[in-house]
Amino acid sequence: MPRFSPELTRLLLIRGIARALAPVAVLWGIYDWWKLEPRYGVIYAALTINYVLVYILSWVAPALLNGPWRIRPWQTFILLINFIVLPVTFYRSQGVVPWYFLAVNFLFLIGLYVATFIMYYLNNRLPMSGIFMARRGGMLPKPSP
Repeated sequence: MPRFSPELTRLLLIRGIARALAPVAVLWGIYDWWKLEPRYGVIYAALTINYVLVYILSWVAPALLNGPWRIRPWQTFILLINFIVLPVTFYRSQGVVPWYFLAVNFLFLIGLYVATFIMYYLNNRLPMSGIFMARRGGMLPKPSP
């Protein structure tokens, strides 16, 4: 049975941990918004719960990720805005900064960058990436003179 190289195993493990931070950040945000006002928690959950579903589906049924469950760019933008808006709102209403929320979301932002970097790194290093080089123009035959 073939085994992954230690470097590939390490990269896949780091990428898996980095991707696992997104559902934690979403669920923590829902909880904190719910503590402020339950309707805010419901609104935020409706906008971002897709992150949690995509993470679960990626382990259980990856074929379903091609349908309506994929993550849209505006959802990531909402998570990035929430990193600033929730602590300000929480501090104004509760008088306390949600430090655990900030820590989890900061790790999520780092994880988002790291997971994307590893994805592009693996895309350029794996043997299957040569299939897509023709589309990028890397392996196109040179025109004859």
